[in-house]
Amino acid sequence: MRKLSIFCLIASFLLLFGCITPPKGFHTKPVTHEVKLTVQGVDNVKVSTEESQIVKSMEIPNEELALSYYCRISGDTAYLKITSVGSYTTDAIWSDFQILKLKGIKKLTVYMNNPGGSSFDGAGIYDQLRLLKENGVYIVIEGYGFIASAAVPILSVGDRRIASENMTFLVHPGALFKWGMFTETLKDLQSQTRMMEMCRQRYATILSRHCKLSKDEILKMMDEDTWFDSKQAKEWGIVDEIR
Repeated sequence: MRKLSIFCLIASFLLLFGCITPPKGFHTKPVTHEVKLTVQGVDNVKVSTEESQIVKSMEIPNEELALSYYCRISGDTAYLKITSVGSYTTDAIWSDFQILKLKGIKKLTVYMNNPGGSSFDGAGIYDQLRLLKENGVYIVIEGYGFIASAAVPILSVGDRRIASENMTFLVHPGALFKWGMFTETLKDLQSQTRMMEMCRQRYATILSRHCKLSKDEILKMMDEDTWFDSKQAKEWGIVDEIR
């Protein structure tokens, strides 16, 4: 009897709520709000709309080449960083200098804190700066920290060479690095000796062009590790001023 009473009670509630008419709008769809967004292009920025998205594009004039990470231009002056002979390759510096020529840049400021590197790469960078200088570009080179090995002739080529007060310089004997396992004949070793002597003579010739030291004096310096400071570099004519 008790179970029957509970069943009747539940049935009554279901019937009651099933017959109730919901308030108007209770089950209607949510109101849709329309948002209109207008994006205005600025200068050479182009804006186009596609279904469900906005596409924004920009055209950057670059009719010549792109400058490398190491080179920037501001006004009529270019700024260059040479922090390693190996990191700033001769092909990158060549590309940068083509842009400077195309834009008519006649002033170049170079930052150097450079431990040197390959003799071949150093000679390549030196030649690029020399040719730019011969093309009428005034080059200021500022040295900080450490200038050594193949970086010394690069510093010397500037029209105005500036050394920081606490700079250290190093000129040293050439060395040959080899990797891997291989065999070499006597002729191979003799050929390598001639190549190293050629690089040694070239280094001394280049540096002697831009300082007060003779080629023989520089060759003698290269017989061992020769360390010197900014004051000595100025006395030898490797730099023009100390800052």
